[in-house]
Amino acid sequence: NVEDGKHTEFSVDDDGVVWFEDRLCIPSDQALREKVMTEAHSSP
Repeated sequence: NVEDGKHTEFSVDDDGVVWFEDRLCIPSDQALREKVMTEAHSSP
């Protein structure tokens, strides 16, 4: 489990967001993935 420290390459930040090393982990929700990708690629 991430929260019990068994997988040190994963972390959970103060907002409850799961990270793998320096990568944001997104659940298998296609609509959410598309929203995140659109926002990330349209930001300056």
